[in-house]
Amino acid sequence: MTASVPTISSSELHDINSICRRTLGPAAQIERVDRLGFSSFNRVYRLWFAHHGSLVLRIAPFDPDGFVSELQLMRNEHAAGPWFAVLGPLVPKIIACDWTHTVIDADWMLQSVASGDAAAGPRGLKRFSRDSWRDYYRQLGRISRQIHSIPGASFGSHLGEKFTRFDDYLGHMLGRYADDLQRAGVPNGSVGVAQKWLARHASLFDSVEKPFLLSGDLWVVNTLVRDEGGQPVITGVLDFDRSCWGDPAFDWTIRMALAKQDERTAFWAEGGYGALPDPDGSLAPRLLIYEFLHLASVLPERVRRGTIDPTAFADQLQGVADQLT
Repeated sequence: MTASVPTISSSELHDINSICRRTLGPAAQIERVDRLGFSSFNRVYRLWFAHHGSLVLRIAPFDPDGFVSELQLMRNEHAAGPWFAVLGPLVPKIIACDWTHTVIDADWMLQSVASGDAAAGPRGLKRFSRDSWRDYYRQLGRISRQIHSIPGASFGSHLGEKFTRFDDYLGHMLGRYADDLQRAGVPNGSVGVAQKWLARHASLFDSVEKPFLLSGDLWVVNTLVRDEGGQPVITGVLDFDRSCWGDPAFDWTIRMALAKQDERTAFWAEGGYGALPDPDGSLAPRLLIYEFLHLASVLPERVRRGTIDPTAFADQLQGVADQLT
């Protein structure tokens, strides 16, 4: 499914065994465990059993002082699950989950294994000709359009506060990112610029009248593919913990599809996503404030990977804020 991380500690194995005994019973015999290496937030394992086939276990980090923008992400994904059922076999099924922290001191979720190879891995897109990638991106566009066609009742995440206007939800998220930047020691003055811009330009969001389902993090790294006649076919889509209800143009998938003019332009083609609606000409400035929020959202991952330069990151944020003014 993806590359494995070879070293698994005894404490990890203890947690895994405790979860499996609680879920599958004391007779469950684990024959093999691989820690999967692409997740930047949860710990993810592929488990093989003597009598239960194979399952995927995801364990959320337990950090009471963690980033506020990442609170209860696994619980948010669980709440989003019924809405993503529209994708059928592309989405792994939840076998069991537990938020009580009575088995281990963290949230965890046991899921079925989606078929295919990680599109971002060595047996993913790299083994296909670049010309065939266009069909992959067209499929990704079609799946994203399917997700964005599902309406909701209010703006916001699947847990927590609900909002009647999308710009109010964005203001809520900006406040969370300001807290995260402060925690990471990154100057957050640019957030104030973005907040003032949002308050002055609320009318730009008048055309965002209805909330629609957003995947939150769907791109190459969260898809699985198989080879059908030399063409990559998407067989699985993963990780909806950052899903919310909002403007489809705000989804991370849209941001990535717009980022480069290469094979990914097929995302917008006929049979893919199609065009982004822009009935009142407000799309371009909305995309700019969305870019600020997307950049702020990657802060926790950079901190976890140890690749954060507080000054450089603050300069990046300020550069987008300057474009707003």
